Amino acid sequence: MQDLISAKKQKLNSWVVTLSLTAAAVIFYFFVFRPTETKISDLRRDIDEKRTFIESTDLMSVTIEALEADLQNAEHFVQRCAAETPTEEELPRLYRDINALMAKHQVATQRFDPGDNVAMKTLLQSPLSFAVHGDFNQVFGVLSGLDALPALAWVQNLSLKQDANDAGQVVCEASVVIFADNSEISD
Repeated sequence: MQDLISAKKQKLNSWVVTLSLTAAAVIFYFFVFRPTETKISDLRRDIDEKRTFIESTDLMSVTIEALEADLQNAEHFVQRCAAETPTEEELPRLYRDINALMAKHQVATQRFDPGDNVAMKTLLQSPLSFAVHGDFNQVFGVLSGLDALPALAWVQNLSLKQDANDAGQVVCEASVVIFADNSEISD
């Protein structure tokens, strides 16, 4: 009987121990493990979001560097143009240089008509219309020399035709706009 009571007591003790361990495990799971797992999951999500943000800022820094390089190139271009752009007072000298260019290449000047200046915001447009006559190499020398001048010029119209009277000669008619600094407005 004593054995029976002792066996029941042992069985009861093992159930108490099992239930206690099970209760401790359930309490640990719901009050320690699960909240910690949720916090870890939230931290991982935050880390992923921050990593994505950092990667996007790395891409933005590359874009910013490219834009800064473009801006620097544009600033150099503007500075070069400003240095090469003649003032309104220098336009007669530029016309003289163009006339000398025509004489250097030995073309016959049929027309050389500077037009009236047109004021823009920071520039003046100075139209120039001319016609020259010579062989192709002479006319090409004038056009390439005109292109090599430091002043900015915009060709509005260019016509090359074979001379009706002399097959070896070319007639070139051109209308160009030369840009000059509008000193009344610009710095």
